[in-house]
Amino acid sequence: MECTLVPKAGFQLETLDPRSFRRGFSPKAIWHNLTGAYHTALSLGKARRLIRTFQPDVIVGTGGYASFPLLKEGARVGVPTCIHESNAVPGLTTRMVADQMDRILVSFAESRSQYKRPERVQVVGMPVRQEFLYTRKEDARQALGLDERPVIVSAWGSLGAREMNKVIADFFRLEQEAGCPY
Repeated sequence: MECTLVPKAGFQLETLDPRSFRRGFSPKAIWHNLTGAYHTALSLGKARRLIRTFQPDVIVGTGGYASFPLLKEGARVGVPTCIHESNAVPGLTTRMVADQMDRILVSFAESRSQYKRPERVQVVGMPVRQEFLYTRKEDARQALGLDERPVIVSAWGSLGAREMNKVIADFFRLEQEAGCPY
């Protein structure tokens, strides 16, 4: 999506191709991790070149694996770095780079204890666009094309999302079979 929207908005976009890490020792997970390590190594090299060319004043990452190469290389060459971790428990990327970050931004005060250098941790909450905070229910229903029937919103992320998607799909199937279609 960003590959289309960012250039369309008139901004230059450079992409990296790091890969996620799968826990487990199945052949599929091992192969994924080996090819992922290769792509991440290539991304570290490209991040090094981008930093040298662009010379950023600061690098801000959002905690996902895609931010790893730029954060890691930025910290290595002395560019001020900052990571925002929106989860209460830091993810793998955040844990891997936290000690090298100049600042760690978290959503929850309770998260501070998860880090070795709490003096670098700042609680900022979860940044949200203003229009999400002040939208009236009626306006949201109209914009989304929803009538007055009850709406169930299910949102999952990070670890366990696939399993939770299965659970919610099973829930809807069982509700429909019981005569309560949503």
